[in-house]
Amino acid sequence: REQSVFVVSKPTVPEASTHIYVDMEGSPSGSFVYLIGVLVAENGSTRHHSFWADSRDDEEHLFMQFLQRLSHFNNAQVFYYGSYEANVFRRIFGSVSTDKISELLLKQATNVLSLIYANIYFPTYSNELKEIGKYLRCEWSSSDSTGLHTLVWRAQWEHAHDPALKDRLIIYNEQDCLALQKVREFLSAIPENGEPREANEGGI
Repeated sequence: REQSVFVVSKPTVPEASTHIYVDMEGSPSGSFVYLIGVLVAENGSTRHHSFWADSRDDEEHLFMQFLQRLSHFNNAQVFYYGSYEANVFRRIFGSVSTDKISELLLKQATNVLSLIYANIYFPTYSNELKEIGKYLRCEWSSSDSTGLHTLVWRAQWEHAHDPALKDRLIIYNEQDCLALQKVREFLSAIPENGEPREANEGGI
């Protein structure tokens, strides 16, 4: 009711000169990933990259493109949200050859949800990225979009190969990456001394 965030303890959020936010779209089990979004934040600006697979036969190429993008960064920290990406990372290690930089980044990647769990209580009914993101004033093109919608859009795309559906999925994925960035920034900005404060997002 008070729209306040309760902090049990401030989590340690890894820092680096470059922050890389990763979000994936695919089958619910993670056995097939057709879209990987990568939001790179450095020097005060962000760039979004998307890697797309038309079919399961293209998934390995998608993984290789993703790893090649990561290999461009030395002092970077990867962030993701939940167990889905972590499971896919492990599958990547077993299916394609990885260079040292990419593998190190993924093995040291941080699950932002694990920083929240039992430490931070947002005024939301769950710890889903969209619920917390909307509390932090993130926006999605379709306000009612969910992961279930992406399954429908992908199925429709596979039937019609409509470029508008592909664009919708890529935009949705990018907005998830932006929400992940916002959540990480919020966690990093929590006061060290635990003193209450007023902020645009509500009191802490």
